[in-house]
Amino acid sequence: MAFVQSRSPSKPAETGQLVVVDDAPFDHAAARRAAGKLGLGDATLGFFMAEDALEHLARRDRAPVDYLLVDLRMPRMGGLEFLAEAQRRFGQGFARAVFLTLTIAPDRALEAAMDHLGMIDGWVEKPLTTAVLERILSSSVAVART
Repeated sequence: MAFVQSRSPSKPAETGQLVVVDDAPFDHAAARRAAGKLGLGDATLGFFMAEDALEHLARRDRAPVDYLLVDLRMPRMGGLEFLAEAQRRFGQGFARAVFLTLTIAPDRALEAAMDHLGMIDGWVEKPLTTAVLERILSSSVAVART
């Protein structure tokens, strides 16, 4: 299982809302299971479609999103497109830490696209496990973007 940590210095953050955007029910279940084992079951939201996640992010009454896990390949709107649209609508600070979930390690073209977007803190291979989620939560990458 690969994990890439943010290149920017950061401070530990308190655990808050975890949002998972993934079209696969199995990957949702894996993320919820991992979050539940870490005591985040009640603070975890899942969206099967990127458009639904955008609607959630637009709500004024929503809790702050601390951790966002986004599948790279989804129908209608993929992970990079979703993140670009969320950044356009809500600014760079709409989530404290953003990770892509992938089935394989990124190639150079994907790494360049991730760098170009400038808001992705790292990537993890699917399925998400408790150990990997714990590393995300404790990796100190969750700093507010300003």
